[in-house]
This record gives sequence, C-alpha cells and structure tokens, in this order.
Amino acid sequence: MTIVEPSDNLVNNQIGNLIPKYIKPSIEGRLPLDEDSIDLITCFGTLHHIPNVSFVLSEIVRVLKPNGHLLLREPIISMGDWQKPRVGLTKNERGIPVSFFDSEFCKYPIKTISKEYCFTVTSILQKTLGKMFKKAIYSFKFYVLFDKYLSTILKKNVKYHAIYKINKIAPSSVFYVIKKLPPKS
Repeated sequence: MTIVEPSDNLVNNQIGNLIPKYIKPSIEGRLPLDEDSIDLITCFGTLHHIPNVSFVLSEIVRVLKPNGHLLLREPIISMGDWQKPRVGLTKNERGIPVSFFDSEFCKYPIKTISKEYCFTVTSILQKTLGKMFKKAIYSFKFYVLFDKYLSTILKKNVKYHAIYKINKIAPSSVFYVIKKLPPKS
C-alpha cells in the first residue's frame, strides 16, 4: 500500500496488518510514481482542498495502470458563504462542480464505470441523530441504502451555489468509479 500524504502528522507505521509506504507529492502536485504503476487509487474528499485539481487529476491518470481503477468521492457544492467563517471548514475549502469532473474526464483515456450521488441531508441528520450513535451515521448500511435512494431522487436538485432552501435538499457529494482504458493497438 502506497499512500500519498503531504503531512508528517498523518503518517502511521501500520494500518491493520499492512505497513504502508508513504510518499509526498511535489508542491505543484506531481506524484513521484512511475507512469502506469498503480492498480487502484482511492481519493476521498481530498481534491477540494487543493488549488490545482486539473493537474492532480492528470497525475492520477498518468500513474494508474491500464485497466486500473480510481475510486473518487468529492463534495459538489460550494460549502457555504466564503465571506464569513464556516464552522469546520478551512478558509478556502470548496466543493467541485460535477460538470468540472465530467469535462475533465473527457480529456483522458478513461471510462466512467459508475457515477453515484451521495450525502443528501447527511450533515443535518448527523447533527440531529448522530448523538444517538457511537459511529457516524453513514457507517450504517440502512443509512447508506436510504441515502442512495434519496440521492438518486434528488440528484437533479444539485446546485453548486444553492440560494433557495429547496435547492439545499440535494446530494452534497458524488462518487465515481473510473477505469483507465488500455492503449489502443
């Protein structure tokens, strides 16, 4: 297991039975990995923290092996008003519009295997019901199934900048399963 992690504070010597290898990206996001060298890449809630998403996506595709898979989940809404403090968010943290991913993915030799919307009203339910559970609400299968159903119904309600309250009842994230296509012969 190779983990790309820029912070020394988040390094663990062991994860379960695995001893991970940690590498750091360059300041511009270049990955110190060979082209076509990784079978599976998971990237959950990371890209919205960095300024050069297009370049990092190109690096992810570059290092992914042909027939390898990328699992990607990112917030797809603006995440509040940037002009005032946002509890729990960094100063410039923002979601990434789905249209951005769809247009970026067209640039690469990849195929979208699955595109699912998720986390509809999850933050509200976590705040209200989460106190009753020891784990996050989205760690329960019943909630995941409920959220999948609700997110499917409300995916057309997604607005990056939701102004009206009705538009805030929508999925806040998208989950992609991407496969890198082998070179054409």
